[in-house]
Amino acid sequence: MKGLSFQNGVEYRIQIDGESWPQGAPVTVSLESKPAAPLTLVLAEGVDKKVKAKTADAFTVLETFSGDGPSLGQILTLPLNARISDKSGSLYLLYGNKDEPFEKLGQLRLNVMPHPHISDLIDVMTAHFRFALKTIVAGKKSEVEVKLDPSGSKEWASLEQLLLRAQVTDSTLEIFFQFHRNEVDPAKGTLATKSVKREFTRSWNLNEIVHDFNQRLNKEVVIGAIENVIAEYQAAGWLA
Repeated sequence: MKGLSFQNGVEYRIQIDGESWPQGAPVTVSLESKPAAPLTLVLAEGVDKKVKAKTADAFTVLETFSGDGPSLGQILTLPLNARISDKSGSLYLLYGNKDEPFEKLGQLRLNVMPHPHISDLIDVMTAHFRFALKTIVAGKKSEVEVKLDPSGSKEWASLEQLLLRAQVTDSTLEIFFQFHRNEVDPAKGTLATKSVKREFTRSWNLNEIVHDFNQRLNKEVVIGAIENVIAEYQAAGWLA
């Protein structure tokens, strides 16, 4: 990925290795000015509609790196809970003269994907449990929010939707399961239904669910853990 910006007669060129990065990944960046000028490189979280409108609160700064020029090289490590890219926002790299305000700096919108452990979890839900992926968006509290539709099988006849909110920490995979289900409303003397939900939270130690040889999820272990969640869901007294 490359970018070019002219600021007060100075040419700034930025180059980033790659086109997309998962949460927690290193990002190698090089920035050059011609002629030599003070340099800044800012990793920030941006709200796209505010970025487009150039509002003062469009960006939340995460890290800043500066140099005297004519070049600045940096390897950034994205946070494990970095904001993933979706239609409302993403992480940005702002670059140029360190004495300029943000709105005059060059901008590159990064394509940030879910952490590989979360991607593996989604694969398990779709490939093994036959859920259909609906959306993946940035959730609240730095989580990745995944909406899944159930398969047409009989066991999921009453289930409308499964919402997952997931986050990777240094030692755990944190998952919130929210099952949305249609039930006949016993308070009414008809067959009218209402939407009810059940929530389950799990915290799985990475050293118990991740392969040592490739640092990816052990899907057999994860399948067993999810089956336990599903069994608890099925045993819940929904009309109680």
